[in-house]
Amino acid sequence: MDRKLMIGAALAVGALMVVPGVAAAVARAARPAVKAAIKASVIGYREVQRAGMEVYETAEDALAEVQHELAEGERAGTGASGDDAGAGPNGSGSRGNDGQA
Repeated sequence: MDRKLMIGAALAVGALMVVPGVAAAVARAARPAVKAAIKASVIGYREVQRAGMEVYETAEDALAEVQHELAEGERAGTGASGDDAGAGPNGSGSRGNDGQA
């Protein structure tokens, strides 16, 4: 057989024997970095979740206020209340009585 082929095969076998040890060493060395990345991801997720909950709460409060105002308007008999009362298509707004801008 060719001498270069034998040397190549021997190096390949030696590398295969060393690779598991090297892979384990690299895994041990990379573990703190991987752990830090996971920790940062969890912290980021919690912050995004907290911000989302605040947005949801704000929207929920606004919805409750609108529903309360509409209920008050219905009790008063106007059907609407607040600043928007009478500002429909035929109401008084920026348009005149003929609907033209």
